[in-house]
Amino acid sequence: MIIYSRTLALVLVVLTLAACSGRHTDLQNYLEQVQQGAVPAAEPLPQLPELTSVDYVGESARDPFRPMARSSEQSRDAAAGAARNCPQPNFARVATQLQQIALDQMQLKGVMSAQNGSRTALITTNQGQLHRVTTGDYLGLNYGQVTAISANRLTLREWIATGDGCWQQRETSLTLVTPSRSNNL
Repeated sequence: MIIYSRTLALVLVVLTLAACSGRHTDLQNYLEQVQQGAVPAAEPLPQLPELTSVDYVGESARDPFRPMARSSEQSRDAAAGAARNCPQPNFARVATQLQQIALDQMQLKGVMSAQNGSRTALITTNQGQLHRVTTGDYLGLNYGQVTAISANRLTLREWIATGDGCWQQRETSLTLVTPSRSNNL
């Protein structure tokens, strides 16, 4: 009985394969016609202009490891303000890394208090870098100097150009960013 079922299964497999291997000449002819008619029309490639190489001469360029010089407009405003004896920020001071980032690109993430009562603010930039800031440090594009650090706020005094060579001070602050509570708790 087992031999009979194996023989029957073998015969069925052979018949099934034989039925699938029929000639499909009409289908093959149609595919050949479609493939012959489907020749893509390619446009010739445009001629590329010949490029000339230019040697880099960095001697005349600014040294990237030195602080940037003030613009001529800032120098002119500073000279006009100095002549009129107007208050001005300290242009001779070397700018820190945080003075090259706008205040709206910074967030106050935390405040640490030492045993002696001094506070250090933790600030993140839009690049994800964390910086420690203490009273007297400078940050922001407007020559801002940190004047106070409280438990949830960093206060700084910025210099704003009035346009006539003088500068005026304004006080601004960064407040502590607190994550909103989730409703899933």
